[in-house]
Order: sequence, then structure tokens, then C-alpha cells
Amino acid sequence: MSQHINNSPDNTRQTTTAWFILAGLVVTWGSSFILIKKALVYFDAIEVGALRVGITFLFLLPLAIPRLKKITRKDFSGSSISGFAGNFFPAFLFAAAQRGIDSSTAGLLNSLTPLFTLSRFDTVQNQNPACSDCRGVYWPYWCCWFNK
Repeated sequence: MSQHINNSPDNTRQTTTAWFILAGLVVTWGSSFILIKKALVYFDAIEVGALRVGITFLFLLPLAIPRLKKITRKDFSGSSISGFAGNFFPAFLFAAAQRGIDSSTAGLLNSLTPLFTLSRFDTVQNQNPACSDCRGVYWPYWCCWFNK
């Protein structure tokens, strides 16, 4: 049975939009460590971390307001812990760390986050990760290793 590929203008527009969003994320993600290093010339590490958190808060606030009513107390506590551990504290810690290491080293260390997440998955979720999760995490490292 052959599969039908949807080449409608709406699908093409969605695909193009998705690629532009991906490109924007790549540029933002890739430049963040260089920008932190440049900001540390003028600001203290605490100020850089606070600016990163504050700007992110302002940017995401319009997206969050309509969804706040749907969050239960249980979900809010778990999301708060995840937000502080995964975003708030690292914003300050990366700024403090970049006073002593190169921005490329900081970016490399940050790219290891999925490996740490996968290694802790069994402990926190009390279940083993699926094979597809492992492939998705290890594939980029495998490609980098063999494309030296």
C-alpha cells in the first residue's frame, strides 16, 4: 500500500514555519554561551543570571497566562521543582561558571544534559527508558564520535 504525501499549501506552510522555528532555536541556543561570556564583561554573574531569567519570564508570560487556570496544585509543585532545577539555578550557575571556562566548554557540558537525564530516569520515574529514548539521546554523540 502506498502512502499519500500531503503536499497541500497548508502543510508546506507548516513545514516551512517549523524549519524557521528550528533555525531560530539553533541560533538562540548556540549563541547563548557566547552572549553570557560577552555579558560578563559588563555585568556580574548574578546580574547575568537574573537578566536571563527575567527576559525569559517576560517572553513566556503571554503564553503562560491562558494556561495557568488549567494547572492543578499537584502539577504546579512538580513543575515548580522542575523549573527551578532545570532553568532558574542553571541560569545563574552557567554565568558563574563561565568566569573560569570557555563558552565552548560550557556549551559542550550543557549538551551532556540528556545523558544525565537518561541516567536518572530509572531513579526518578521508577521505570526503564524506552529503546527509542536511548537512540534519541545517544545518536548525536555517536555521530560526533565517528565524524571526527
